[in-house]
Amino acid sequence: MSLIDALNDIRRINHVDQATSQNYLSKKWLLIAPLVINGLNRPEDLYQVYELVSQDIDAMENMSADEKLSLKAKVVAKQCDALLKGMVAFGYPKTIVGTFFLNKMVPSDVRDRLPKESIRKDDCWENIAANRYWGELFFGNVYGANAEKSKSILNEINPDLRLMVMNNAYASPLSETSVTSAKESCMILVAGCFATQVFPIMKGHIIGAKSHGVSEQELDEIFESLRILAQFYDVRLTPVPDLSTIPDLAQ
Repeated sequence: MSLIDALNDIRRINHVDQATSQNYLSKKWLLIAPLVINGLNRPEDLYQVYELVSQDIDAMENMSADEKLSLKAKVVAKQCDALLKGMVAFGYPKTIVGTFFLNKMVPSDVRDRLPKESIRKDDCWENIAANRYWGELFFGNVYGANAEKSKSILNEINPDLRLMVMNNAYASPLSETSVTSAKESCMILVAGCFATQVFPIMKGHIIGAKSHGVSEQELDEIFESLRILAQFYDVRLTPVPDLSTIPDLAQ
């Protein structure tokens, strides 16, 4: 099996219609595939994802060349944001390298249409405070009734860890939803935690994903997509355990 075969299997699972632009940006394979490929430390393979995207868009009817370039740029922008949010699961080094490879392989006529300024603002205290507010809100939406207990536990085991989690993970990368939505952010976190096999954290994010509208079918499609990529790269992943058997860190 080639990587293209694996990606096409993932696309079938995720119901990708190559003939239409309608809802193309909402297809989760566009985020999950590059996120996991990069998380498994194969950033050089991201170009194969872009090639499939480019072929899909080039084949779309009733779109001008300019509209197709704009759609490609929107896809790449979402993928860059997914890699950035994936930093919470995979760390800064992989995010930096993956984004470098993605930027390098995108043609200049698409790259020229990508944002030239940060969508995350921290140039004044008002923006920093707003980021933290939305981060607290997103954390609360993810962890629900356990949110305050989770923050308390983080503070007990290491106050600096709580500060980093709330201000450096949730406040800026995760709470910004203008490019990747809150629902997509939850799917990114679930996929990242499954790829890294951190089940206690994944459990919380599965609950949070459901509260943001992610269905059981969508979760199954995410897990199956990861299984396909892990099999291709010969990486052993423990299957998703019964949530009731996973320790709850907030208890």
